[in-house]
Amino acid sequence: MISYIKSIPGSVLIIIGIIGVIALVFTVLGIVFSVKKMDRQSGVTNWVFNIYTFIVSTTIAVISLFISIVNLSDDTIVVGSKYRFAGMDWRVLEVEADKMLIISEYVLLDDNFIFGPKTLYPYWLESSAREYLNDTFYNAIFREDEQVRILETTIPPDSISNATLDKIFLMSTEDALRYFPNDKSRIAFYKGDSVAVPWLLRSVVEKPILNGLPCPDIHFAQVHVNGEVDDFHGETVNTIINAGFRPAMWIMIDSS
Repeated sequence: MISYIKSIPGSVLIIIGIIGVIALVFTVLGIVFSVKKMDRQSGVTNWVFNIYTFIVSTTIAVISLFISIVNLSDDTIVVGSKYRFAGMDWRVLEVEADKMLIISEYVLLDDNFIFGPKTLYPYWLESSAREYLNDTFYNAIFREDEQVRILETTIPPDSISNATLDKIFLMSTEDALRYFPNDKSRIAFYKGDSVAVPWLLRSVVEKPILNGLPCPDIHFAQVHVNGEVDDFHGETVNTIINAGFRPAMWIMIDSS
């Protein structure tokens, strides 16, 4: 029940709260008005009617207040909120019943990860980025009790490779456009830094066209420092060092 309440959008909570408050205010005013205008024939009827209305509106207000308190508590899980997991800050992108999709709040760059031609090539399936995130990163960052909460996610196939089953993955261009409503919301930083940096996406651009001519390099999509999603020019394997990771994953919601 609590998990369901916490999944209620904030806009709905605001509407419920406004309705409850308005109903309560008008009912109180109605009671006051009835008392002042009460007469022997209709006064009792008006008084009883307003008492019942007062009870109903008060119930609505109390319920809306309860829902708001639950939904706005420190451990609230709503889309767009920050979430602390494995000692890191994450951003909640989607909530479904007892699970949620999260992405790292900050861009990560591990000095132990060597960027190179196989970082995202040939495609996500055989990339070193996928291997790193689901092995080195997974085992180094998450404790056993945290690992059991991380769900395996089916990554859709691309035009060449098959689908994959991963615990940790990078966003695709479609994901970046779906979960982040505008360029500003995609701008990201290294933790403790105020200078925006690009972050990599798993979508690879095969045989891109640059300046009207075919480009022999493999390019892969990224989110630029201004938040734009670039799946046309992208980053070449020679310039990938300019960007970092924002790992994403589906995890079970902790009900404790």
